[in-house]
Amino acid sequence: MLADGVIDAEGNGEPVRLDYDYLLSLKGIGPYAAAHCRMLLHDFSRIPVDSVVVAHLRERHATTPEAFIAARAECGVYLGLGYRLMRLKEKFQVAQIELPPPSETPVSAY
Repeated sequence: MLADGVIDAEGNGEPVRLDYDYLLSLKGIGPYAAAHCRMLLHDFSRIPVDSVVVAHLRERHATTPEAFIAARAECGVYLGLGYRLMRLKEKFQVAQIELPPPSETPVSAY
């Protein structure tokens, strides 16, 4: 990376030069790691797909990562962020409780 001029001697680099394809060209960096590194650089255009993502989409949404991504093409540069927010919403979703109308609400003795 230093020899390519992508980073300087202090290890600083420009996110634009560390694009997805460049990261994939590095030995030991696959699609998951490249997508995850790009997310850390605030590029949310890809979902870092690993076995957890595959299992989640299969179990909760009855789909594959490829179909999920294709169905959400309109998310564009925010695809990965949208996926992450969806997961957080599902994780913290609280069951909705129907409250009786105010006229039927019991009066507290206190």
